[in-house]
Amino acid sequence: LRDRLKMVGRLADGEAAFVTESLAETLREMHNLGVVHRDMKLENVLLTHPAQPYEVKLSDFGVATDLHHLCGTPGYMSPDVLRAGEGGWPKYYTQAVDVWGLGLILYELLSGRVAFPEYHSDYVELLLKSVDNVEFALDWSDVTSEAKDLIMGMLEVYPSRRLTVEQVLGHPWI
Repeated sequence: LRDRLKMVGRLADGEAAFVTESLAETLREMHNLGVVHRDMKLENVLLTHPAQPYEVKLSDFGVATDLHHLCGTPGYMSPDVLRAGEGGWPKYYTQAVDVWGLGLILYELLSGRVAFPEYHSDYVELLLKSVDNVEFALDWSDVTSEAKDLIMGMLEVYPSRRLTVEQVLGHPWI
């Protein structure tokens, strides 16, 4: 998927919705089996062909088991992973971490850029300092309000308020 994005710059709504729906369906099946991926990012999404039509495949399940330890890729880890066990945050994180990662993937598909570019190298430290004030630009003019609404719901800082996979699949933009 990273190669496809490099080739085209960013995806049109229809193609991005197809990728998002495919990944959300995969996550639903995984979550129903009690598996949480925990490292959702473009590099872990494979396409069966470089151009449409293609199938979407999720890869790299190396950290998909233990929900008690910090893991993932800087720039893609959710606040609940970073804050697990601190203050009022739950000690163990949940399936919501995959929705956060999927939201970052969707953001990147539609904008052609990472959501937190200034955080990419020092993401963990900076996000921990500002977890209640996560900011990213949603100012692209050619992205529909429905797509922005979906992204905002997926990137809700608090996992209890974040959309579930079922809510993502039921969203009007999908």
